[in-house]
Amino acid sequence: MLRKSRAKPRDWYDIVYVVLRNDRQIDGAEAVLTAFGPVPQARTPLLDLRANFDDHACQGTTAYVEQVTLDDPDLDPTEAGADAMLAVRAFCSTLRDDA
Repeated sequence: MLRKSRAKPRDWYDIVYVVLRNDRQIDGAEAVLTAFGPVPQARTPLLDLRANFDDHACQGTTAYVEQVTLDDPDLDPTEAGADAMLAVRAFCSTLRDDA
């Protein structure tokens, strides 16, 4: 059964949180590749993920910034957004060169 993505604001935050703070010695994308190898069918979800963090106005970036600054009001929103965008870009690029 194919599960449809919820794409709720908290989901965007959770994705970035895990990518930024995974507890492995290798980054999240490398962990995925180590565990599963290349996953060709992930192309569309990776492109979707990347598109939702393309800039500061995208829903993924804004959802992450809203939650992370709610959790820690001392964080700079612009810096938090940039961290999220860079983390997602690196994650997607590692899993798929053209993502």
